[in-house]
Amino acid sequence: MNWFRSLEDKIEAVRKRMGETALRLGISHPKVYQLSRELDLLHNQWEQENARSEKNKSNVYPLRTHTRPDESGKNLNMFKAI
Repeated sequence: MNWFRSLEDKIEAVRKRMGETALRLGISHPKVYQLSRELDLLHNQWEQENARSEKNKSNVYPLRTHTRPDESGKNLNMFKAI
């Protein structure tokens, strides 16, 4: 995965792919679970790398909201709290 500029890019790419897969195949599909596990590993790696750096000790990974357009072209959040 050398084409990614940073670990954050990897995290966002997997998170987006997981969300799109969940919308297409359903939240309980094995592929969604596999992507979730991959995302967990990336988050753990991010935490470990940032814990080592003194200046980044207080960093928290910022979650970004992904949207998709509905039929009318209006953007909708891909995830809703249940």
